Amino acid sequence: NWNSYLKRLYEFPNVMDNFETLLTMKESFSLEDIDFVVKRLANGKAKDIEGYQAEILKIGGLVLIPHIHIHIKQSSKGSLN
Repeated sequence: NWNSYLKRLYEFPNVMDNFETLLTMKESFSLEDIDFVVKRLANGKAKDIEGYQAEILKIGGLVLIPHIHIHIKQSSKGSLN
């Protein structure tokens, strides 16, 4: 039933309520964290809007992961350029 579905949506806390806290975290992901996650990405899944897939991150790992790390650190400080 549509009404019960809508009611359940508002029973759980909104992730966006904690968004500012997430953006201002003092801890950032390490290079090892990012490398671990990239290696675990499934092949042939979830193309982005440009059509790229996870394999590109895996192939460029040694070169791309440090750049991804820099962008994550900058975005967590709110200064992504």
